[in-house]
Amino acid sequence: MHPAPRGPGDGHEPLEGELLSARGDTPHVADWGGRLRKPLRTFWLVSLGVTGWLVWLTLKGGPTGLMDLLLALLLAAPLAIITLVYVAFGRLLGLMRRASGRLDQHLGAGMDSRDPRMAAVNLRYTLEELRGDAGGLAWLRFMLTPGFFAAVGLSVLATIIMIPVALFTLLLAAF
Repeated sequence: MHPAPRGPGDGHEPLEGELLSARGDTPHVADWGGRLRKPLRTFWLVSLGVTGWLVWLTLKGGPTGLMDLLLALLLAAPLAIITLVYVAFGRLLGLMRRASGRLDQHLGAGMDSRDPRMAAVNLRYTLEELRGDAGGLAWLRFMLTPGFFAAVGLSVLATIIMIPVALFTLLLAAF
């Protein structure tokens, strides 16, 4: 005797290889996105504080020459790249939230429908909406290049190096 087949909507867990088992089972983008965004926000705030302190130290007496200005720009470059990553991650998270909601809405409506043509129309409509959103955020495409990953890595390394320097100069300024 074979067990009864399990399918979408009958209350069982998804079978191996299934993406969606029933309406409402889309991935919870807000949950994992929030968990990833907290450390990124903390690192961005640390980078902002460290960069602000070091740039202020560099320019506090007024820039005395071109080297002071170049040093201030060099110190601010890692923060600019980390800010770009922070903003882009927020936009990507928003896109994924909208896509998750639309998939849930349209695929759920397709699963509720007995007409396979209606399910196909819902799926096609969902894919066209998602393609339109992805086209609107085409500027994120350059962030997947190796050069940008190298810039992010160097920015993170520079920020990590700037933290003890900022703490040391803060101690010197305090005493």
